[in-house]
Amino acid sequence: MTLGEIMAGPRREGQESLAQQYKAALTQTAAIVPFDERAADLYATIRAQTRVRQPDGIQLACAGAHGVELFVTNDDKLWKLRVPDVHFIVSIETALSLVP
Repeated sequence: MTLGEIMAGPRREGQESLAQQYKAALTQTAAIVPFDERAADLYATIRAQTRVRQPDGIQLACAGAHGVELFVTNDDKLWKLRVPDVHFIVSIETALSLVP
């Protein structure tokens, strides 16, 4: 889902090569994890306990179900959430500041 989301903007603008660059960057630096039964269970908990939007809930549930340490987002509404097995939810600026 995340991969599709980051490619949607460039494709909307007719920039297929940029969409492919985004895809290559993401697939080379991040693990793409499935929305499986564990993620579905966590998704139900997230949606029951918060007002997070469905796509965000799916992404957070996938992250938690697969033990993602760091979830990077520009959505400031997500930064305050606590999701089981997701240790940190931070902005892209914060994540970049952690890189030496």
